[in-house]
Amino acid sequence: MIKRIIEKLRSRLSRRTRTVAATPAATPPEDIAEGERLYAAGNSVEAEARFARALRDAPADARALNGLGVIRLAAGRNEEARALFRAAIEAQPDFAFAYSNLSVVEARLGSFGAAANCARRALSIEPGLDEAQITLAESLVISGDVDAAQHHFHAAAAAHSKWRIAGAVRFDRGCWASLRDASVDAAPLDIRLDQPPEPIAGPVLLLSSDPRYCRLFLGPLIESLDVAEQPSPVVHLHLIGDEPGLIARIAQFSRRYPQLRLVVSVEPDPAGLDAAQKRVYYACARFLVLRRLLARYRCPIFVLDVDAVFRGGLAEVARAAQGSDLGLYLRRPQRIVWTNVAAGRLLVNPTPGAEAFLRMVEAYILRAVRERRMDWFLDQVALYCCLTMMRRHGQAPRVYELNDDLDRVMHAFPAGFSEKLDDPLYTQHFVEF
Repeated sequence: MIKRIIEKLRSRLSRRTRTVAATPAATPPEDIAEGERLYAAGNSVEAEARFARALRDAPADARALNGLGVIRLAAGRNEEARALFRAAIEAQPDFAFAYSNLSVVEARLGSFGAAANCARRALSIEPGLDEAQITLAESLVISGDVDAAQHHFHAAAAAHSKWRIAGAVRFDRGCWASLRDASVDAAPLDIRLDQPPEPIAGPVLLLSSDPRYCRLFLGPLIESLDVAEQPSPVVHLHLIGDEPGLIARIAQFSRRYPQLRLVVSVEPDPAGLDAAQKRVYYACARFLVLRRLLARYRCPIFVLDVDAVFRGGLAEVARAAQGSDLGLYLRRPQRIVWTNVAAGRLLVNPTPGAEAFLRMVEAYILRAVRERRMDWFLDQVALYCCLTMMRRHGQAPRVYELNDDLDRVMHAFPAGFSEKLDDPLYTQHFVEF
């Protein structure tokens, strides 16, 4: 997420903006232009030196102040960035990009009212500024004006392709009613390996993966789970795509763990999707089978990412979430609003409230798949928007916050692929199968 934001900031720096001379001294334009070029190329150290040299010649140059502010913002030095953007605006009151950047800082610092005001000012100067549209939408969600927020999410999606996922954000009553009444019947699950014939007290751990991720991460997860909890919960692995021989290798692997009760279901690799769309589908597939699995097991189901390991057991967390419909991992309100509900860490209980929520999430994702509106974070958008719509227009599910419980018993690997494989806990628990 941080990497994506930095890339957007670099893109914004490379765009030419209107500047005015704030002092009689002329700022060497080559320093500012070269600073922007260097930063866009990833050389923030040299870019900072260029902006600093420009500011020695003209301390109130708006473009140099804004460039230095973007570097501070990317480094997480928010208060310094805020001061620099404010100085740029003081030097040039019609500097739309400085207002937009300041709105990002204010949102990051939790000042969503100030963020909305800065975003509105940026849009009044430059109406198509996508970053300001997004920040304004986020701020409106936090303040509760979700109808206006939906408009600005869609405007940002129309302004720039990098915000296409914002076009899937819906909070209105019409969307809620259509999803509530949608048919979401699906084909029966293809169960390949089903060890536990007896009734299951739970909890069940649901993992969803394509074959490649399964081969890399299932071993460490199972190894850590076997160490952390006895008896192990039922593990239901849902595979998207059937790699020859993989089911047999999984069955052989599972025999290393006598306490492990493993169920495997398989669905074909989705047809008609490009590589990027398939990655989105892999992330969403668990929510297209979860409602049926809840009906099958009739016990609590944890939905967790396969690229993680355990430090403790899940049974205690399930007991803590009794009496709720859902256990969700909730982040504090932040700028990218659909990341406020984590898709890779949740619990569903066998209740009518959970079933209604899962049915709506399933319909939301299936509609996006049919319309080919498949962008990264679709699963999180579906969770966040369905929860918001049910709270606005219907009966909201009862939610238990899982944060402290799951942080205590599990460890998620870093976001970067190579960082995952280098994580000490990955190498400690690595088991090949």
